[in-house]
Amino acid sequence: MLSDKAVAAAKPKEKAWKLHDERGLYLFLTPAGAKTWRYDFRLHGKRRTITFGSYPDVSLAKARAKLQEARSLVADGQDPVSARRQSKALQRQSETFSTVATEWLKKQRGNPKTKRRARNYIDRHLAALARVPIAALTAIEVLGAIRPYEDAEEYETVRRLRQLVGHVMRYAVATTRAARDITVDLKGALAKGESQSHPAPTTPKEVGALLRAIESYEGNPSTVGMLKLAPLVFVRPGELRKMEWAELDIPNAIWRIPASKMKMKADHLVPLSRQALAILKTMPRRSVYVFPAARSNDRPLSDMTMNAALRALGFRADQIVGHGFRAMARTLLDEQLRYPPDVIEVQLAHTVRGPLGATYNRSLYWEQRVAMMQAYADYLDTLAAASSSLA
Repeated sequence: MLSDKAVAAAKPKEKAWKLHDERGLYLFLTPAGAKTWRYDFRLHGKRRTITFGSYPDVSLAKARAKLQEARSLVADGQDPVSARRQSKALQRQSETFSTVATEWLKKQRGNPKTKRRARNYIDRHLAALARVPIAALTAIEVLGAIRPYEDAEEYETVRRLRQLVGHVMRYAVATTRAARDITVDLKGALAKGESQSHPAPTTPKEVGALLRAIESYEGNPSTVGMLKLAPLVFVRPGELRKMEWAELDIPNAIWRIPASKMKMKADHLVPLSRQALAILKTMPRRSVYVFPAARSNDRPLSDMTMNAALRALGFRADQIVGHGFRAMARTLLDEQLRYPPDVIEVQLAHTVRGPLGATYNRSLYWEQRVAMMQAYADYLDTLAAASSSLA
């Protein structure tokens, strides 16, 4: 019989060799220095070998305990190698949705913000699925977790949740924790909503009410400033909340957004109206960001801040979202102020092409855009000051 001292003292040789213990257990040593516990046995006339792990992770005492389990199975005519494989498979199939989702998320690369959003969806929006064994998860249970967001007409959240569950399920299939991706059974079961445009008020009466509500908003100064500036510049919410002082040319009333922040990956110029400049001049310079987070000067406001503020003002998700200020501006500039569509589209940083197919540059229609942005700001002031009876 081996002793702990003898096992610890065993050294590698030029060739692999065995250090035998009792009842068939032995330590297999390789020239590279690896030490592995093994047991050779015969079953149904065939010789098999099972490993019990490496030393010192598996001690001599643990190896002997594992040997006893294996010998008992062989005595009953069972293969300990197959039994262990089946046990692991059952254990993996009993793992919960939350466990597998966490494992999947750790393997994802890319934008940290995207991973944080996925983590939030898993922990909060899909909490009902957390303890359900992934192998037993049904399409009905997934539908039950997502349905409340469909009822609230939060269609983008519905889309993201179904997509996220699908990713986790396909990972579970690939790692033998589930037999199939059950989200395919949800095709046609969930409403998609209107995906053509973002919710936004577009009549003078509705816009006036929105602007008066924004003016009454009280909260974090960064949120107040961002909320008031949003209608005046109508850029994408991510571009606005990440605005930096270095991008602003206050004397010339221009905001230069670098290509790295733009969806179309091209520099974009935003003419700043007198009203926009007045808001910016009220913002304290305590960060590189114009709208820093409340608890950290090193990062901007979160991507949920704008919508949260709008909800606090009493507006539902089907009435206005942060992205909706763009749709609002496009409609009013076209229908009320009668600006040419191409001028509007360039200011919205949409891809607009000339007769020869060349993409318009950032300075195209510049003088018209400067005049348009000031006229739009003045028009919004008129709507905000008008009585609620304006049609």
